[in-house]
Amino acid sequence: MSDAKNRESLSPAVNSAADILNLLAEVGEPLSGAEIARRIDRAKSTCSNILAALEQSGLLERAGGEFQLGRKLVELGGAYLAQTDLVSEFHRICRELPIAKEETLSLSSLQGDEILYLAHHNGSQPVRWFANVGARLPAVATAMGITMLASLPKTDFEDFLALDPKYPVQTTYAYTNSDELTIAVDEARSDGYAIGDQLNTLGLCSLARPVRSRFDSRNLAVGVTMLSARRDPELERMLLADLLVLAEALPPATAE
Repeated sequence: MSDAKNRESLSPAVNSAADILNLLAEVGEPLSGAEIARRIDRAKSTCSNILAALEQSGLLERAGGEFQLGRKLVELGGAYLAQTDLVSEFHRICRELPIAKEETLSLSSLQGDEILYLAHHNGSQPVRWFANVGARLPAVATAMGITMLASLPKTDFEDFLALDPKYPVQTTYAYTNSDELTIAVDEARSDGYAIGDQLNTLGLCSLARPVRSRFDSRNLAVGVTMLSARRDPELERMLLADLLVLAEALPPATAE
């Protein structure tokens, strides 16, 4: 941010607004107006006016006396994602899967201790996933979250645990502490997929596999959600096979 103030622009206020949004995205936590002004090297009075305008537009929200990214950004992000090859390919491939095309499929990314839903495919099965595109759920409470945590380097997963993530106990099957979570993540790392049976909703089971894409630097995952009563070894095997096809067919990550 140090040289941002010196950039030439026809609209310095727009540059300042962009710097504020980028800062809050980078730090991942609410900041006071004074701290934001200090970090982007702007006068407090100037920054205060821009913060107020961003809040009024829904791009920022107040958390106590501090500012955080607003829900409007999710709407804008969803509109952008709808135009990207990643989401388009997800929908196209889902329609071609021999078994899973009839199921409820999702694409999500890992953001901090949450997953962000990027796309959904609804098949003919009587399950309509309640989390809309742009919605978030705790990573520890979803199969997609578990498989993305398993795809992290172990040091990064240890850093995740050090953040003391919340364990929302919504069902008797939910993970309640880091020991239980670590066992699940280790299993997912070994198997190459994760299974979440009624982790956050009674009667629903999810299977998930990790995927990386050149269109997104974050961890990504694909998953299928179905009624737990339908789960059996053969169906599970076929759905995991289709998820592997989906994960591998999505636009791959660039080589690092």
